Amino acid sequence: MWRLGDVPFGFHTDEGHNALDALRIAAGWRPAFLPGNNGREPLFIYLMAACLGVLGSSIWAARLAGVMSGVLLIPAQYVLVRSLPLPRAGRTAVVAAALAATTFWPVAQARYALRAGLLPLWVTLMLWAWWRAVDRGSNRHAVVAGVMLALAVHTHLTGRLLPF
Repeated sequence: MWRLGDVPFGFHTDEGHNALDALRIAAGWRPAFLPGNNGREPLFIYLMAACLGVLGSSIWAARLAGVMSGVLLIPAQYVLVRSLPLPRAGRTAVVAAALAATTFWPVAQARYALRAGLLPLWVTLMLWAWWRAVDRGSNRHAVVAGVMLALAVHTHLTGRLLPF
């Protein structure tokens, strides 16, 4: 979170559109779909609205939603990889989580107030729940996988491709 309001420099146009909609949501607007900026799914924007509502209007507060998504991806990555039938699954899970925490793209995406940064979290949790459902025959995990899929669909355009 070091210099989150300053790095990356400036505020990307899409971050600005997201922040304006998040401010409207914080003021009481409750859309199921965001029509501006060529249309967008609202889930990330609701998370951003909560951050702006609690912390006030700033680039730092707007980007905090992305940071939270990126930070939560790390343990989700660990849990997913740890659950797979891999030799030395624990060590592999630690390496996978460390890569999610330190490599360029996950870290860079987590520093923007863009809804695409939330998608990897839902996909990772969906894959974990799906694997648990298949591996253990757990209906409860199948339901969780379905919920995570629905959240991914309401997060980003590419989430619509996940059912296929």
